[in-house]
Amino acid sequence: MHYNPLFMKGLKFPQRIAYFTSCYSWLFGFARYVFFLAPSAFLILGLNVYTASWIEMVYLKIPYALSILVVMPYFFAGSRQLFFSEIYETVRGFRLIREILPVLINSWKQKFVVTPKGKTNEKEHLSEDAFPLFIFIGINIISIFIAAGRWVTEPMWHQNILATCVWCCLNVWLGIMSIGAFLERKQIRSFIEFYAPARST
Repeated sequence: MHYNPLFMKGLKFPQRIAYFTSCYSWLFGFARYVFFLAPSAFLILGLNVYTASWIEMVYLKIPYALSILVVMPYFFAGSRQLFFSEIYETVRGFRLIREILPVLINSWKQKFVVTPKGKTNEKEHLSEDAFPLFIFIGINIISIFIAAGRWVTEPMWHQNILATCVWCCLNVWLGIMSIGAFLERKQIRSFIEFYAPARST
């Protein structure tokens, strides 16, 4: 917001793109939850947010999904996996939206805050950050039931209903898998201890 690499002097074009992507990558939370709501927007509100036939979706999405499976191991050398990356983005998405929105509204008022260290948990509990995810899961479950009703009453939309219903099912599955990451384990130590073997000199 203050030092936009696209307009800074002294950078070559590839450098501008590289630095800019590292900046806007923090906005992935918005995209993640657009994907969570897009099928429901069609099934509940009737918004046609994805204009394509079933065949066109297969032709476009299957190669894209396969390319991710090929490219991801190459760039990350096995350090990241697609499934856990999806869970990570789902878990972090809404929290990042909450933190980034004030910056986008007025970046000049924001101050750097040191992350608290040495916090403890007296008992296991589900983090409050999981609450929005329950809402999104609920919306997708409601959409699935609405899809069943529209399948009967609107046969001309069968392809779209089937595609968005499958999409909702995937969202529900991913959301349920992600809830486990919000479970805060009991932690009575102020600091984590790591085993460090002695090194001979």
